[in-house]
Amino acid sequence: MMKKPFFKQAVLLLLLIFIIQTLSFWVTPHFNFRQSVQLSLFVLSPLLVSVVFLFINPIRALGGALFFLPLLIVLYFAVIVMPEASGADALSYIAALIYGVPLNILGIWLFPYFRKFFGIK
Repeated sequence: MMKKPFFKQAVLLLLLIFIIQTLSFWVTPHFNFRQSVQLSLFVLSPLLVSVVFLFINPIRALGGALFFLPLLIVLYFAVIVMPEASGADALSYIAALIYGVPLNILGIWLFPYFRKFFGIK
């Protein structure tokens, strides 16, 4: 069986995103652990495209997850850190579903070109 480069890194990144997202919901007073896991699975559903590409081309899966990560950081800041200033509520995470799939596909498509441009082996 041929060893695929970056498979382990892509799996670790996807798991790390899931764990951090679950913990970010869990630290709020609104959710218990079970609800946090369920909400994280809902919010991270656009990463299913990366999970599929994990077995086809792990480098592209890594790119898809990396392109999705800034959106999660902005939404975390808007909903958890400063909800009063941003006027955001839990419905802001719908943006993760709406914009998450296109960002993921864009990352899957463009990441090999970024690697080539920056000389990452």
